Amino acid sequence: FLELFGSENSRLWTDTSYWQETGNDQARDMALATLRAMARGGMYDQLGGGFHRYSVDGQWRVPHFEKMLYDQAQLVDSYLDAFQITGDEQYAAVARQVLTYVLRDMRDPAGGFYSAEDADSDDPYSPGEHGEGACYLWTEEDIVKTVGAADAGIFNYCYGVEVGGNALADPQKEFTGRNILYLRQTPAEAAEHFKQEVAAIEAALERARQQLLSRRELRKRPHLDDKILTAWNGLMIGSLARGGAILHDPELTEAAAAAALFIQKKLYDPETKRLLRRYRQGESGLAGQLDDYAFLVSGLIDLYQAVQEPCWLQWAIDLTTSQIELFRDEKGSGFFDSLQDPTVVVRMKGDYDGAEPAANSIAAKNLVRLGRLTENKQWLELAEETINSFSSQLNSYPQALVLMLSVRRELLEKPRQVVIAGRRGAEDTSAMLAAVSGSYDPGRILLLADAADNQQFLGEHLPFIRTVAMQDGQATAYVCRDFSCQLPVTSPEALRSVT
Repeated sequence: FLELFGSENSRLWTDTSYWQETGNDQARDMALATLRAMARGGMYDQLGGGFHRYSVDGQWRVPHFEKMLYDQAQLVDSYLDAFQITGDEQYAAVARQVLTYVLRDMRDPAGGFYSAEDADSDDPYSPGEHGEGACYLWTEEDIVKTVGAADAGIFNYCYGVEVGGNALADPQKEFTGRNILYLRQTPAEAAEHFKQEVAAIEAALERARQQLLSRRELRKRPHLDDKILTAWNGLMIGSLARGGAILHDPELTEAAAAAALFIQKKLYDPETKRLLRRYRQGESGLAGQLDDYAFLVSGLIDLYQAVQEPCWLQWAIDLTTSQIELFRDEKGSGFFDSLQDPTVVVRMKGDYDGAEPAANSIAAKNLVRLGRLTENKQWLELAEETINSFSSQLNSYPQALVLMLSVRRELLEKPRQVVIAGRRGAEDTSAMLAAVSGSYDPGRILLLADAADNQQFLGEHLPFIRTVAMQDGQATAYVCRDFSCQLPVTSPEALRSVT
């Protein structure tokens, strides 16, 4: 689904931001229904977490089993958005499970993230053979043997397991007798069916999942593509940073910072302020392209918003300055996807927010965010020029650049800021920051006036923040629109009511 219908994250982000602007509940409900269906279907790894690349059938039960880092990152963002909008734990749970998978199976010991896991793997039921998704498939008999008849009865009822296999679409006969797990019945529905309490059903399902996952870990895993790509790591850094802030999990934020440090150490030259594109087994290479700069900057902005440490904002500024120098189309506006190179006859500009967003869409978004974080009017003008350079495509086929359309809408709105004046790490400051992170507002800028390095750094760009201070020794929030602030509040409850 992700690949066949373009960037699901971009569409979902557009639906939810459109709902925020217009109050159109249909747009929100479309996004939420899609997220619920994806998490229940076969494209989601019901045992180990993480999303397979797309579904090949109309019921979303049979996936192409490859797992891509960029899909995990973008979908985490969408589930985090859904959690902010609804407060419904089911969306947070999926985000946590995907991030758990990425940290467990896709992370290099040094902190960066690998690119993908293949679709094919050795067949545990036919030694010496391999096939699509073989690692993830189960016979009904094997499930009963692994978890016991009682728990298997509940598990198989909930996850659609059948004696003869459950694949609806199997033209190559790869899934004969095998089951692709999907959530057919909820625990509440199973509780009614088995005449048990929901808590007992959930406990049985959790036991079965853990036993089956342990059994699956004994199988030979799909091949791991252990390249570490700057662009895709940028997406993952942003998702981890947002996850840490929204789910109140400092380990996620720490993982985001560790990945950023990995890129900085292995794939960045601080003297030239240029990026490299890929790293593998001690070797870095290839000059960074536009998506490397844009995606990494996006992740660094999210990381800065999560931790309010000025080093990440400064690096985002430095990289954006290099990006403008290296990729800007001085004649036609916007950015070329590749560096100037005599062997490249035509420098292209991607104009499709597909499985990965167009680099120009992310670049425009970054320029809006950084322009407002630093009051850089030239970068805001450059964002507008970038969007306008795609006007022909936006007018003739707007669904091709849905993320860029969302950025344009954000650019037209007045900037929104929430400034928290408080001591870094103090309980009352953390509570105020959490109140902001818990609410959905994708265009909002969060700033910490800590009476220390961060406030000093921000004050160099945003003069109004120099005088922001706590009141009566308490962490204090200032909710601002276009740098004009409301009366300050000193409780998370009051802050939530005005954000």
